[in-house]
Amino acid sequence: MAKGNSHCNDHHGLWTMLSFSLVSLFYFTVCTSAYEHARNTSTAFSLNTQSYELSSLAINSRPEPCPPCFNCQLDAFSCGHYGECSNYDGQCKCPSGWAGIDCLTPQCDSLADGEKRRQREEGKKCECKEGWGGVNCNVCKTDAACANFPLRKQPDVGFADDDDLPISNMTCYKGGDTVIENHQICDVTNRKILDMLPDRPPEVTFSCDKLDGTCQFQFWTAQVESFYCTLGNCTSGIDIGTDYNQTNYQCDDIKCKCVPGRFICGEGGSINIEEFLSTMITGPASFSCQTGHGCKFEEPGLNNLISMFFGDACLDMW
Repeated sequence: MAKGNSHCNDHHGLWTMLSFSLVSLFYFTVCTSAYEHARNTSTAFSLNTQSYELSSLAINSRPEPCPPCFNCQLDAFSCGHYGECSNYDGQCKCPSGWAGIDCLTPQCDSLADGEKRRQREEGKKCECKEGWGGVNCNVCKTDAACANFPLRKQPDVGFADDDDLPISNMTCYKGGDTVIENHQICDVTNRKILDMLPDRPPEVTFSCDKLDGTCQFQFWTAQVESFYCTLGNCTSGIDIGTDYNQTNYQCDDIKCKCVPGRFICGEGGSINIEEFLSTMITGPASFSCQTGHGCKFEEPGLNNLISMFFGDACLDMW
């Protein structure tokens, strides 16, 4: 009886499988026929009793390709102000005073705020903290602004050695020569440049790091940067005369780059000096200021450009 029952169960299981196969085959056939009929007659389909019509345009259209994400390892992107491009994540490591994904956004507040500085908002000017000025708030105006200024390679808050009191006797040095680092801003005074920009006053910012022997130069109109340069192998000094002082910076190396779409860099489809900057500005360069006579920035290629377009010998500032 045990075997008979076992055999009967096997037979019943085979019959069940056969029945299920026939049902599945029937279901597949019906579904396939229905699909073929629907495909050949209409693009309508039913979902939860709601009908939808799909146009041939919607079915055949494809989304436009998305622009690539910022990656400074790609030729289409770069780090402004010659910031460092990370090989790890393709992001820029910006030099001091600059922020944004491409290092082209100035930082505000004050130079004393270090890495805590806010980025300048698009289309707005920096609101500098008390005692600070300049396009990007790098220029001190008062000694009080320098109180507790973060010392080079030291924690953000400096302390006197003896009494553990915050340092408060720092001086806003305005002599022009570089002690360790300096930051300057000057108004461009070339007459024809001013005539070309009646409502957009041109300015120059210039900074140097004496220990590294490097300097940075930026040209602005209405506080919007047009182009920038980095200078290397720089030396500086000061000449003291009987009725004047003159500071001199000499740099053997220089390379410059446009900010795309800005003044003389393709703004509104106008002149673009990008190629000129990259091929003709090779150095050496100098920056000098003399009491009562203003400042000059000179470089052979740039001097030729200024002479050609504006009739002046070099870029004059005050």
